[in-house]
Amino acid sequence: MTTWPTVTLGEVAHFVRGVTFKPSDVGVGAETVPVMRTKNVQALLDQDDVIRIPKRLVRRPDQFLRVGDTLISSANSWNLVGKCCWVPDLSEQTAIGGFVVSLRPNPKLVYPRFLYHWFASPRIQAEVRGMANSTTNISNLPIGRCEGLPLHLPPIEEQRRIAAILDHANSLRLKREQTMDLLRSIEEAAVERVVSFGRGTVQLGLIAEVRTGPFGSLLHKEDYVDNGVPLINPMHISDGQIVPNPKFTVSPDKASSLDRYRLRVRDVVMGRRGEMGRCAVVGPDEAGFLCGTGSLIVRPVEDRVRPTFLKMLLSSRAVVQALEARALGVTLPNLNTKIVESLPVPDVDMTRQARLETLLIDIGRARSLRAEAQMRLDALFTSLQARAFSGRL
Repeated sequence: MTTWPTVTLGEVAHFVRGVTFKPSDVGVGAETVPVMRTKNVQALLDQDDVIRIPKRLVRRPDQFLRVGDTLISSANSWNLVGKCCWVPDLSEQTAIGGFVVSLRPNPKLVYPRFLYHWFASPRIQAEVRGMANSTTNISNLPIGRCEGLPLHLPPIEEQRRIAAILDHANSLRLKREQTMDLLRSIEEAAVERVVSFGRGTVQLGLIAEVRTGPFGSLLHKEDYVDNGVPLINPMHISDGQIVPNPKFTVSPDKASSLDRYRLRVRDVVMGRRGEMGRCAVVGPDEAGFLCGTGSLIVRPVEDRVRPTFLKMLLSSRAVVQALEARALGVTLPNLNTKIVESLPVPDVDMTRQARLETLLIDIGRARSLRAEAQMRLDALFTSLQARAFSGRL
């Protein structure tokens, strides 16, 4: 194993905080610039859904993104704080928004792609989240502590070699993810086709009961135990499935006092803070879990909407955009029951919903097979990252 000198992150790069703005600032004024927010931080920088703010709000030149920056979600739900993406060459000056920060390398000391891969590696992501300062619902990136993270730093040419290997391996992962994206597109197209035969729209509150999770004041540190009754927040919903965390559970006694927040079979649980569209249908294995403070229960009326159809509606691009437009807050959207209940959704007869559900089950099987292959590829890439940053590549 090669021995490299150790430096701190703050010695080779620095964090640039974003600009702050109000909802009323968005799109106002003749001279505006695009601004990146937490929702733009995806596997690749999402440049499709970008808002604009007056350029005068950008107080310093360094608050514009630069090629080679790593854009990081600095305030979000726990599972998303620290999430990062590479900043490519952008078509116009683009500001760093609130709730994100930019990690800007000193290119004389560290190769930008090497630094990006290092910060995006599972080990560093876990360390960053472990250091995060949490309020009831939001975790914050501890910039000062992050600057002290130790980094084993090889010579620049070795950094370039390692980054090139990881770039190639990551491109293979992205191709596999594109297949998953194609299957999601087929799902969305099938839903849109069925919706086109709908009978107009109806308010969501007329076809489903919407409930919030418990207020944060109902849960205290001492209520949490290992391997108790799971609480389901957005971080526990992944690709349409509920993935409980055995560390994020409450005692049976506490759960009994929160019975009104229990999930039932056929419920749809959806996130109401941060990234919209995270939702899943509750199956027999999840019945009895608790809805978390950051989620909503959407309970379908039996003769009006089928659970799988409802879940697909709530995660569809059109509904997600409608929820984001209605949500409270700009950089970190937040929903309440009134917003969701008043949302107009397609009114589709139950027969067409049932046919769609059969098709979605078939697509779901195909996605599951590809998801297993993706997990194996991700595991191999994680192993490659571990070797790369320990001098064994």
